[in-house]
Amino acid sequence: MNIVPSVFLRPHGISMLSDDKKIKSGARQELWLALYLPHFSLEVLTRNMDRKEPCVIASSSDGCSKIELCNASAAALGVRVDSSIQTAKLITPVRVLERDKSAEAAAFDGLCSWALQFTSVVVKSSSFGLLLNIGSSVKLFGGLDSLVNDIRIGVRRLGYRAEYAVAPTPLAARVLSRQCSGKVFLDKKQMKTFINRLSIDALPIKDKQKLQLATLGVKLIGDCCRLPRGGLSERFSVAFVSTLDRLFGDVVDPQIGFQLPDFFESEISLPWGVENSYALLTAMQHLISELQTYLFNRGLVTNFLQWELRGDSQEIDKCSISLSEPERDTESMLLLVRQMLAQKNLKSTVYAINLKVTNLYDSKESELTDLLKKNTH
Repeated sequence: MNIVPSVFLRPHGISMLSDDKKIKSGARQELWLALYLPHFSLEVLTRNMDRKEPCVIASSSDGCSKIELCNASAAALGVRVDSSIQTAKLITPVRVLERDKSAEAAAFDGLCSWALQFTSVVVKSSSFGLLLNIGSSVKLFGGLDSLVNDIRIGVRRLGYRAEYAVAPTPLAARVLSRQCSGKVFLDKKQMKTFINRLSIDALPIKDKQKLQLATLGVKLIGDCCRLPRGGLSERFSVAFVSTLDRLFGDVVDPQIGFQLPDFFESEISLPWGVENSYALLTAMQHLISELQTYLFNRGLVTNFLQWELRGDSQEIDKCSISLSEPERDTESMLLLVRQMLAQKNLKSTVYAINLKVTNLYDSKESELTDLLKKNTH
């Protein structure tokens, strides 16, 4: 089985966390990459499936269960979002999954942690979106095209499909990723000209405000910008005008960066259930990949992995792996995982896997200890 690459190597092993986390205005050019993951809730549950089974997430409203999301296999067979579960099952047998918000939160944090290898500033955006300030990373990764390509490939390898856009302001990048995926703007004037031609539906404002604008005959964002600012503030709100200013970079738009936790913990749901221990390898491989990225970004190593295999009725099978020396090498960890699974008899069907790592050591101190040991022999 091939190992999913989680870390994209940089010259001299530079850690992006060595950068100042605070973005100083004028200190460097800001350029934002927005990633939008519209199928994230479903992909969290299905990204480790070896088989391409048609799967959907359904939501209930007025006593009717409708499809909220469907994977590519279901869509290829004719299943459509907003159709009823009954209609979908007439087309093809589908597996109906329930949203797991705790798994989504854990996976989203893991994705933010992974993204920190490309920049020191990763921001959680609403509705499963990420903002990366890549202004200082472009040269380091061999140019904008190379950097964006690395990130898109990496996200796909993690099991997610992402829409993206690049713009000089975080809000513009976010809007474009949802409306015009693949758009790249380096110049604010060109960006503003394009965005002014977008529908007001693209604005991240309340539906009530969009309806009010429509009643005024305002259809495009540019139409909105031509209205008197004082009137907009009075009729809608100061925050509404601020949204337009932040969109075009007319005011500072500070962002709160994602911070790595003090220890690593991540979990993967297996909603279909796994009864064969070796079948757990794909999911455990993903967790080790996430761990490797976490350790790399923090400059740490570990010598102890704590696993929990969770069944139904809260049954938990705990197991651990000890490494001979603190390290973060994926190959070594996966070898030990394979050995553990080869000897493992599952107590029950596994519906989730949790990996927790609290034994953490500075990688430089570990390297120094190894050097001292070698010199004493």
